[in-house]
Amino acid sequence: LTGVTLLHKLLDRFTIRIQLSDTDVENVTRKVLLRKKETGKDPITEILDTHAGEISRQLQGTAIGDRQEDKAVIVEDYPLLPVRRRFWEHCFRQVDTAGTQSQLRSQLRIVHDCLARLSAEPLGRLIPGDDLYEALAPEMVTTGALPREINERIIALGRTGKADDRLRQRICGLVFLIGQLPREAGADIGVRATKEHIGDLIVDDLAADNGKLRAEVGRLLDRLAEEGILMRVGEEFRIQTEEGRNWDDEFRRREIKLKSDTAFFDERREQYLAAEVTQIVSKVKLLHGAAKVPRNLVTDRREEPPTSDGESIPIWLRNGFTISENEVLNAARSMGVSSPVLFVFIPRKSRDELLGAIATEHAAEQTLNAKGVPSTPEGQLARQSMESRHQLAKHQREVLVKEIVSGAKVFQGGGNELLQLTLEEKLRAGADASLARLFPRFREADFSSSAWESSLKRARDGADQPFSPLGYQGPIEQHPVSKQVLTSIGSGKTGAEVRKELERSPYGWPRDAVDAALIALHRSQHLTATLNGVVVAAGQLDQNKISKSEFRVETITLSLQDRLALAGLYKEVDIQSKPGEVDAKAPEFFIALKRIIEQAGGDPPLPARPGVTDLEDIEKRVGNDRLAALRAKADDLKARLAGWKKTRDTIGKRLLAWQMLERLAVHASPLSEAKPWIEQCEAIRGNRRLVAEPDPIAPVLKGVADVLRQALNAAQSTHESAYQKGIETLAADAVWGKISPADQARIAREVGLEPPLKPDLSSDDALVAAL
Repeated sequence: LTGVTLLHKLLDRFTIRIQLSDTDVENVTRKVLLRKKETGKDPITEILDTHAGEISRQLQGTAIGDRQEDKAVIVEDYPLLPVRRRFWEHCFRQVDTAGTQSQLRSQLRIVHDCLARLSAEPLGRLIPGDDLYEALAPEMVTTGALPREINERIIALGRTGKADDRLRQRICGLVFLIGQLPREAGADIGVRATKEHIGDLIVDDLAADNGKLRAEVGRLLDRLAEEGILMRVGEEFRIQTEEGRNWDDEFRRREIKLKSDTAFFDERREQYLAAEVTQIVSKVKLLHGAAKVPRNLVTDRREEPPTSDGESIPIWLRNGFTISENEVLNAARSMGVSSPVLFVFIPRKSRDELLGAIATEHAAEQTLNAKGVPSTPEGQLARQSMESRHQLAKHQREVLVKEIVSGAKVFQGGGNELLQLTLEEKLRAGADASLARLFPRFREADFSSSAWESSLKRARDGADQPFSPLGYQGPIEQHPVSKQVLTSIGSGKTGAEVRKELERSPYGWPRDAVDAALIALHRSQHLTATLNGVVVAAGQLDQNKISKSEFRVETITLSLQDRLALAGLYKEVDIQSKPGEVDAKAPEFFIALKRIIEQAGGDPPLPARPGVTDLEDIEKRVGNDRLAALRAKADDLKARLAGWKKTRDTIGKRLLAWQMLERLAVHASPLSEAKPWIEQCEAIRGNRRLVAEPDPIAPVLKGVADVLRQALNAAQSTHESAYQKGIETLAADAVWGKISPADQARIAREVGLEPPLKPDLSSDDALVAAL
């Protein structure tokens, strides 16, 4: 279908195209065109073996260079070398991206034409790589893959028929093909338009003096570049067009400007050198000691000497472009042998080459940004050339930077130079030495992470020897880490503050080591911990609570007997506590104690509330200091508690009787007979005698009640006599006698004329109700 121009319009309707694999194409060309008689294979084998060196050097070092498996097919492929077949295949994919040609048909035609041209030549002749350009040029012009201007210029080079001009034409064709190959990672086959690779592909006779041919190719390439037909990009060559010259002029202007901009060069140079060192530094992974604590290296480019943050190893990066080696060495010596700072000095080297690479890279980048993306084939080709120039300059700059940085010297504080082979090895050796300087006390806690994890678990579980996995059997508070934890806490610190201090210089201890010591010391009562104002009980502290807990050092310790005694004291106020909970339950104890004290006194006639200044002082203390003071007063406090509870109970029993007395006394106060009893009531109140023994309230209450009963009974008798006398007077009245008994009863009810009721005076409550 693709071979018939008139049918091209159908391609859009048949969008799924089947492409033959490289293996399919190779098999067909071998069987159809390259098949040889058995009698002709031996001479071919002989000449190929004779010139195996020339064959093996073809595109050496590229992804399509000579391979071991080529030996099995090289005779079958001759006169097309396997290397050139692969080159053709890659080129074909790039120049026929639209798929308008049949790969099999095209290769069959190209190989057929080449064989027809070589058929009369002696054995040893080869199909050159540039034959592909001559075969595909017309179609590439038609499809737009090859700008017509470039094709015409290449054709014009060979019109004279001279050998040099014909070779110049072939060279330019190869330069164009190679320029179409991709450069992206994964697709780049490594073939470049250099003198070496073009010379390899131009060779068309194994028996000829190909060294001379390669020299001639190099000479002609230089000449083509001088004439402006080709453009030199480093060691590579590109096809030059009018559009390309415009791009090149723009690039040259920018390159000259950048080369004269010293500030720009200095800034970029420092940036690239520092980035390379930083990349090398990132490879140095530091795991400190048996604990394998990760450490960091921090690069500093400032003029002022770096200061350590107590956690990382500073690297002071200097270079010979701005400072001399002696100045760096003197600075290292002035720091002293205790300084953990590493001094990296990059020598002044390849300045002009680096300046050129940086200027070229950024001039090409600026040109690409300024020119944008052209729409013409010539413009697109110019942009591709500029992109190649940019990539090449970038690569050259990267190589130069790596080369310069590889010669860097590393000094320790004190001036000692590290002499390892590579910068990475020097930094690693220096960092190991700096760790010892930065964390001189690290070895005190340098045990494996598993050992500290076991210690941490044992500390949480309350083991007598939590540090036994470390090989330590002594008192908890005497372990080096525990001693420093106690010292660091001092008058009080949070867990976060303790961790921060002991994880930095001069300790650098693992967090598990610090946490294990905190938990073990808290469990053994050498520390108290408070979280959100609440005391953390022994055994309740874990790693999640440490950072926000506030710790204080305990100078007083309590025995188990002391804690049992305090638990017994708590029981006196109905607080249940285990020996290990007496510190946490202390606030509850004082609340219950205050409640009892409050109930053991009050306003008169209650006794005054007990004075507890000593207990208030104890309550203000914290931790074991409070518990020890409370333990010292435990026996006395138990006795006082017994008295306070007895007083409380007595008040509860007598207070109702006193309240009854007060109510009755109010009613009895007008009666002269009650005066002695009222005086006794006031004496009880004034002297706070409510809980006195014997009970002073009962007799006074009885006396006042008796007086009131007698007065009530007397008043009742008087009332009854007056009622009876009035009834008799009413009965003697003539008018009253005329009224019927029913009306008499009604009128008596309406005016409240009824017999007085006898009050219930059987009890004090009834007496109050009657009053």
